[in-house]
Amino acid sequence: MLDVVGAARVNFFVRRMTTARRMEPKLSYLLAVGQPYPGTSNRPYLMFTPAGVGTEPFIGFIDGFFPHDCGGACIPADVLKRPVYLDMLRQFGLAWFISYIERMATGECFTLDELQRVYSDHMGHKMETSSATGHFSFMERPKDITTNDA
Repeated sequence: MLDVVGAARVNFFVRRMTTARRMEPKLSYLLAVGQPYPGTSNRPYLMFTPAGVGTEPFIGFIDGFFPHDCGGACIPADVLKRPVYLDMLRQFGLAWFISYIERMATGECFTLDELQRVYSDHMGHKMETSSATGHFSFMERPKDITTNDA
């Protein structure tokens, strides 16, 4: 049987567990993906994560196979300060997206539906949505890679 202090501790932890907010996975959207580098599965790709409650949107510039590979993510205002990122957007046919980045940098918000519509108008398809773990379909293990198991 619990004493008064023990019961108070249990009650405190139960309240904390039931009132704690769960972190929902933040989905990202694939803007563009390049061709794999010769002999590897690594490739450049660009992704977009919309603003959330209390967070700004960001654009990811990744060079690798998974989101944790080389690269970086910037808020819109910082993307505009980096000519190499603006050049990457242009190389991937996303020059039209720069005006949206400029508008986001000033605080303008867009719904995901709005951005999907504009993206589809320019690119001919919708942005791919990441899985809850942050992966995109091109990250599936390539079928042409074999292992040398002895």
